[in-house]
Amino acid sequence: MAGQNPSGQKISWCNWTFSQASESSAALNTGACDNQQWNNTSTSGTWVKDHILNPTDDFGPPTPSITITSPANNTTVNIGSNLVINASGNNG
Repeated sequence: MAGQNPSGQKISWCNWTFSQASESSAALNTGACDNQQWNNTSTSGTWVKDHILNPTDDFGPPTPSITITSPANNTTVNIGSNLVINASGNNG
């Protein structure tokens, strides 16, 4: 599912319905919606929920990010003064 095929195509995992329908593709067990028991998941719903909470699939490179290292958060800078901003980048 992570592109480990000759064409490099990737597919996701999902439930066909987020409902309490009496079918194996439903994410919730019968009665869960009626009783607002959103953690009352079916076998497939539990599997998908676990994969959302703990993803292991590699769907591409990590998202780039920037962290400002100085000035410190909530630093006051006077109008008219020179300001030097230092930052570091990740996954760029």
